[in-house]
Amino acid sequence: MVLFAAGQLFINYKHGVVFSPFYHYGMYSDVIKVYEHYGVFEVKANGELLAGKDYSPQQWDKIITPLYYYKNIRENSNKMYENDIERLMKALHLSPDEKHYVQTCDEASFISWYKRNLENITGKTIQDVHVKFRTYSYSNAVLQPTDTVYSLNQLCP
Repeated sequence: MVLFAAGQLFINYKHGVVFSPFYHYGMYSDVIKVYEHYGVFEVKANGELLAGKDYSPQQWDKIITPLYYYKNIRENSNKMYENDIERLMKALHLSPDEKHYVQTCDEASFISWYKRNLENITGKTIQDVHVKFRTYSYSNAVLQPTDTVYSLNQLCP
């Protein structure tokens, strides 16, 4: 019993070190902030709006996560090249070839891949896919859709 108590105290002291059977119970105890606006992807496949309740959490992640990655190509993906790869290549006196590392927004290629991805997840043949990013406003404890809607080419120009 004393060893268990000592192990638990050590884990609490180290913050973030976790191994069974010792867990840091305060890891997920922060307050979740409520924002005024939320952005949500709306995916229509074959004219039907896909809903998260119709899929497992893992399937829904496979449907939505690629859209967030595509949306953030300009903001995040190329920072690794700019911050690390280019610097390291120059330090090694090698010329970094940007085209091998920098991602670009190619909506046609992404949608083509995304259709195949949806077909694998849903098990249905997908003829057409339409993706929109809509802003929702949180007021009076209710999320309300706003008129602010972006297409994929507007998210990653």
